[in-house]
Amino acid sequence: MKKIAFFLASDTLVYLCKPVLEKLFGKAEIYILFPRFTDERAKETYIKLFPEHLAHICTEKYAFKQGLDYLVCANDWGAEIKLLIWWARRKSVTTIAIQESVVDLSIYSDRYLYADIIFAQGEVSKNLLRRNNVVVTGNPRYENINFQAPKEQHALINCNFTYGVFEDIRDQWIRDVTNALNKSGVPFQISKHPRDFSNLEGLEDYVIPSGAGVVHEQVQDSALLITRFSSLIHESILMGRPVIYYNPHGENMGYDFLPDNKVLFVINSKNDLVEVIEFLTSNLLIKNNFYSYVEHHLSSNDNNKPSKVIADILLDNEFVININKNINVFRECLIFVKEYFYIKFWK
Repeated sequence: MKKIAFFLASDTLVYLCKPVLEKLFGKAEIYILFPRFTDERAKETYIKLFPEHLAHICTEKYAFKQGLDYLVCANDWGAEIKLLIWWARRKSVTTIAIQESVVDLSIYSDRYLYADIIFAQGEVSKNLLRRNNVVVTGNPRYENINFQAPKEQHALINCNFTYGVFEDIRDQWIRDVTNALNKSGVPFQISKHPRDFSNLEGLEDYVIPSGAGVVHEQVQDSALLITRFSSLIHESILMGRPVIYYNPHGENMGYDFLPDNKVLFVINSKNDLVEVIEFLTSNLLIKNNFYSYVEHHLSSNDNNKPSKVIADILLDNEFVININKNINVFRECLIFVKEYFYIKFWK
């Protein structure tokens, strides 16, 4: 049997890998690893989803001693996972990164430079990655999402100013969006990312706490999503919810969403925002437009679901280790230690 370790660094990544793990348990020896200091609810989520598979949780040391074939992760650019990848190279263990969602894939980005093999969610991502170690598998995170007509007519505002990114423009962004919706007469709720620490003063009655386990239902219960850069863009379109990517601050996050102005609009001004909201809430949407949009962003190289494609590859294929960017072990250890002291004494 293949011996495969999964490094699950957050609750979102547990949900990403859940369909793959369900197909691998019993067919491979699985080892589940979590970050040492902060796992962003990963372990808690895994225990909730897989109470019958708790015996698979172990330490990195134990997993590597078993003679792993693969180390699977999602994001391959944090200090801890880079140290694990460095160790995997020393032990001749192939590392595989499953694309979580839309991330910065520009030439200036360090995303997906360290794992040996990348499982990409679609042709758009493969083209942006510009590497020869990319396999298009589709994204298991989205495989069970189906198109549904909305039952509610309110808009969902996605407040996801996290990890210090554009937090300084959050309040103005929220004001622009809520003012535009009020002007258009569209009711709304604000879905606040669990790692967005704003207080949204004066809007508390509109805020609904978000998270990997509930955001799907929040989108499902709405008729329109307004967001900045987010993986919810694709998830919403799959469900049949048009999306407005409101970007007055001109962020360039290294992924080309290719807006079609049918189901996805990229808007840079308050006046255009009002106009598009009124257009989307007063016109009949065409189902095929949603399918046409996601075809290249979330494509697969097989008729099977992405989780089966990934599981079959892991069970049946042999990969050659393809060392990409060098890992500065001293630098990553220093970052790792700094993270420890921050969490221990300041957080």
